[in-house]
Amino acid sequence: MITNFDKDLQAVDHLYSEIETLLEKPEVVLRHRYPAISKWSTDEQIQHVLLANRWALSTMVSMLRDEAEFSESGRLKPLGMLLLGFGAIPRGRGKAPTAAKPSTEATLSDLRVNHRQQRGYLRKIRENQDLARSLSTRFQHPVLGDFTLSHGLRFVRVHTRHHLKIVNEILATLETT
Repeated sequence: MITNFDKDLQAVDHLYSEIETLLEKPEVVLRHRYPAISKWSTDEQIQHVLLANRWALSTMVSMLRDEAEFSESGRLKPLGMLLLGFGAIPRGRGKAPTAAKPSTEATLSDLRVNHRQQRGYLRKIRENQDLARSLSTRFQHPVLGDFTLSHGLRFVRVHTRHHLKIVNEILATLETT
């Protein structure tokens, strides 16, 4: 089994607390860019995570509301099994879909609002965790295959942790420059 709903939910809560702490930092810190690590700045990394995760979390909440809208057929693709199973995304290998690419128009206020909204999604998942664990319906990830709610939560965990590692590497360059 590649998911553990309770551990994944707890880990995602912790990761979102880390994002909340980051979003309290001064703008100059959040806008910091270090091209040798990533072409995206710290806030762009966070924005990307929130864009991709908003899709996954809002879909999971929709599944809890009306599972009949979703199919029970489908499965993870081999790449999905690998990434979710190993719990890691190789650095620099994936391309963000257009809908999850950071925008230069986004403000830090936008990020904070998006973060609060996703905390609400996580709260709804936590409040309905017995149902969430039992659902066998699936939603489609464009690259990794068909996710159950547990797979979706695991994806949010793995994806968020991946980008927060990059954020922390970028921020570490502030201390050395």
